[in-house]
This record gives sequence, C-alpha cells and structure tokens, in this order.
Amino acid sequence: MKKFQIKFISLSILLRAGKIVLIVGGIILLSSVIVLFSIYINRGFSNTFLTWVDSQAFNTYKDKTVLFYDDNCSHCVKVDNFIKDNNIEDKVDFIRLEVFENDTNKNILADKAQICGLDSEYIGVPFLWIGESKKCVVGYVDIIDFFKSLLKI
Repeated sequence: MKKFQIKFISLSILLRAGKIVLIVGGIILLSSVIVLFSIYINRGFSNTFLTWVDSQAFNTYKDKTVLFYDDNCSHCVKVDNFIKDNNIEDKVDFIRLEVFENDTNKNILADKAQICGLDSEYIGVPFLWIGESKKCVVGYVDIIDFFKSLLKI
C-alpha cells in the first residue's frame, strides 16, 4: 500500500508543479501583452519595429557602394543598360536597392542623402551611395560618368 501512496504523492506534486508553471507562463504572457500594448499606444508598434529594422539596414550599407533605383524609372534603365553593356558588376562591387516598393530601402536612401547634405524630401533615383568616401552621386549622367572615370572607360 505504501508504494501506491508514494506514486500518488509524486503525481500530486507533479500536478501542483504543472499548475505553477501554467500560472507563471500566464503571468509572463500577460506582462508581454501589456508591454507591447503600451509601446503601441505611446509610439506605434510598427514604427518602433521599422525603426529597429532600418537602423540595422543603415549599419549594413554604411561602407558599401549602393545603387538605389526604381524598376519603372527610365533614367534607372539607362544606368542599368550601361552597367550591363560594360560588365560593370564584374568590375565593381556594389549592391542594388529598389526604393519604390520597399520602405526600408527608401529610408536608407533618405539617410544617405542627409549624410551628403541633400534634402531627402526631394531626392530621386537613380542615386549612388559610395560608402567608403561617404559620397553621393545623383542622376543617370553623373552615375554613368562615375563608373566611366572609375574604370577609365
């Protein structure tokens, strides 16, 4: 009989421990909901999250060469054709970021424009950021000339 009672006591202890785990888990979940709700009320959750994402992206591209473009931009197409015709991507390490459909990329472009002292409200594409020298090149003619002078074409 004692063996049965020991097993029953062990089961009882396990049930109590399970209840404690459920209670603690519920408290943690409720606390998380309250914190997220307060962030949403005070600053807006999406803005807080996007700010964090943007800051990560800004740091990623700070020393890189980045070509900002839009798929429907005729001047961007001219730059793209020049890049393809002259195999620029085989000779120069750079990244392309599309800005029309991607808000994070738009924010990165605005950040780079501000670093160069340009008004980000009126900046457009194509736009080339040269991270090593913290230089901005704006417009298809100047971007093509930049690649020509870099590669002595």
